[in-house]
Amino acid sequence: MDKVLILMEAKGAELRKVSFELLSEGLRLAEGGRFSSEALFLGKLPGTVKEKILHYTEKLVHVTDPVLESYTAEGHALALAGYARETGAKMILAGATQRGRDFLPRVAVLLQTGIASDVIGARWNADPMTFIRPMYGGRVLAEVSFSAYPAIVTARPNSFGVGAPLTQKGEFAEFQAGIPPEQVKTSVIKT
Repeated sequence: MDKVLILMEAKGAELRKVSFELLSEGLRLAEGGRFSSEALFLGKLPGTVKEKILHYTEKLVHVTDPVLESYTAEGHALALAGYARETGAKMILAGATQRGRDFLPRVAVLLQTGIASDVIGARWNADPMTFIRPMYGGRVLAEVSFSAYPAIVTARPNSFGVGAPLTQKGEFAEFQAGIPPEQVKTSVIKT
């Protein structure tokens, strides 16, 4: 069974809608039996966000590390790439948000893989899996597939529907990223 990591993103104490969409898509994929999905949250995890995620996934992994206390593209990329390598994930799904557009190309470089950005649809059971993304201001729809994995896919918000929550909460786990502080050259002075 192929593992799909679904990157969660919060704004303050609220989970972004695109995260709910991707969690629902992950549940649909898991029903087919070909994939298992796992929600992944990097950095500070608000309790309200944690509870919401646990109702839409079978497993939530909270990736922690001192360098993840404040957002930096370097720190988040190193943490996500390290976890994806360790778990042997076939795919990483994330929202095409400002943050996702900022650090996921770095993850693709670290994993030496491709990225399909701004996806609005997917053919999960096609061989190879095919993703639909707009080009030229939305005048053309391109079909993108991967020849090597893991694949990174960012989905445009409002592209997938939000399904019903699970009847029972998923399991929760923590993962210590173990990033040497000297690897992250960026530091947050003030927000």
